Amino acid sequence: VRYGAALVPGDETTTLYAVGPSGAGYSADGGATWGVIDHEHWNTVGFTPGGPGWVLGPDGRVGRWTRIE
Repeated sequence: VRYGAALVPGDETTTLYAVGPSGAGYSADGGATWGVIDHEHWNTVGFTPGGPGWVLGPDGRVGRWTRIE
């Protein structure tokens, strides 16, 4: 189950990041295959243009991500 997904705005890559209660993952091929980032419960994800990403989890938990290349 995934609650949220995001691309990095303005980025030439099409890496998709997705989060949910079973963890976070990424896909560099349009969702055909997925890699695991972690197994933490996250509710939403978003990125600043060309910059870091932010993930929010239960109980006010906040995480900062850099892009996976």
